Amino acid sequence: MKPTATLNRKPAIWLTVAIITALLAVMVKVLFAPLAAQIHIGTAMNKFVEDKTQPVDIDFSIAVQGETPRKSPINHKQYPALAKYQIEVMHQSNNVIYIGGSDRELWLDSLYEDLNIPLSSVDQNTRAHIFRSTDEGQRFTKIVLGRGWVKDIMGYKNHVFAKVYDPVTDRYEYYRSTDNGQTWKANDWFPIQIWDSGVMFMADEEGNGLRLSMDGGATWRVPSDAFNGFYQATKPPLFINHDYGRMFDYPPLQKLNDNTIVGMNKDKEILYFDLKTQTTQKQHFNIPENKNIVGFVVSNHQLGLQIEDYEVTENAGTPNESIKKQMAFYFPETQEYAHFPKHLPAVFELHVQEDYIGGIGFINGERVHVYTKDRGKQWYYQVLYSYVPHVPETWLYTKGYVFSAMDNLNKDGAFIVKLKPL
Repeated sequence: MKPTATLNRKPAIWLTVAIITALLAVMVKVLFAPLAAQIHIGTAMNKFVEDKTQPVDIDFSIAVQGETPRKSPINHKQYPALAKYQIEVMHQSNNVIYIGGSDRELWLDSLYEDLNIPLSSVDQNTRAHIFRSTDEGQRFTKIVLGRGWVKDIMGYKNHVFAKVYDPVTDRYEYYRSTDNGQTWKANDWFPIQIWDSGVMFMADEEGNGLRLSMDGGATWRVPSDAFNGFYQATKPPLFINHDYGRMFDYPPLQKLNDNTIVGMNKDKEILYFDLKTQTTQKQHFNIPENKNIVGFVVSNHQLGLQIEDYEVTENAGTPNESIKKQMAFYFPETQEYAHFPKHLPAVFELHVQEDYIGGIGFINGERVHVYTKDRGKQWYYQVLYSYVPHVPETWLYTKGYVFSAMDNLNKDGAFIVKLKPL
């Protein structure tokens, strides 16, 4: 009987062992998956220096004066107040940070919680908001600019302009502040470009009919034929964005210095316009490795040429599968070439501002912030575990900090995330 009893117990024993093994495997995966991801990312970024600085989550429930958390009518749970808003744009001017967007609380209620709320009611009650901070994001004040969504903000010194889309009238409304965004009034126009001196430009919806103001918009005039010819030759392409309407592909009329404006024509050639002589000159550059120029930036009165750097591997896991080439920047004045190590299997959209070049992308399913502050001599990476984009993703670099709207899965909520590059 004993041998028979032993044989009968074997299936149960093996089943128990199998269950325990499976549970251990799940536990290992849960407990050590972040470690495995970290090792994988660290291996991929072996030519970068790791930045272990922890992100700072700015909770609008605390940072915004008079704000309260969002309480879900379904589970009655409280979420950080940023869940009430959809952030569309970030801007900094005159030491003030502006974050613009719209109230999406009623939209969330209609989508997930109360299907009886009609869409027309959502449009009628959506409010355009600007959050304003003078202490690098520690505290914000909230300004309501009527119905709609804040789509763009521009400013110089104490003058700030806001562009608001009204979904009911299907048109844009414009606002202006002359006291650093503390108070706002309706305005008849919105500039396509502003220079620090207060010189600004305005154009119609198609980018034609250029007008110039030398006094902050008090008076307008038609610029010279030579200037208008330069603008038409270097006018960026317009594209249709269903959320923003008709937009320029990049800001036009970039000021390189007090005497020179820079632009790029449809053949990707860089043109300079001399304000004194009113003449246009084509510029030629010796690009490293004979790369193709695809764009340009102006930062600290220096020209940076955006060039095609390298093609990523097949399974790079890029956010947009149509994007297969990583871009780099070349600065002709200093002959600095800021490019990624070519082994990196991902595409990062790079921002250039002051001494910072950086962006956020995905490696092994994790968001990774990469950047350089010395024009590519040393690159850094920072793994942003548990963070995902807050749609639409917004971005701002100012005063040595990166600000971005993100969702933190560990904290179950949306925050303005503040990063401090080394």
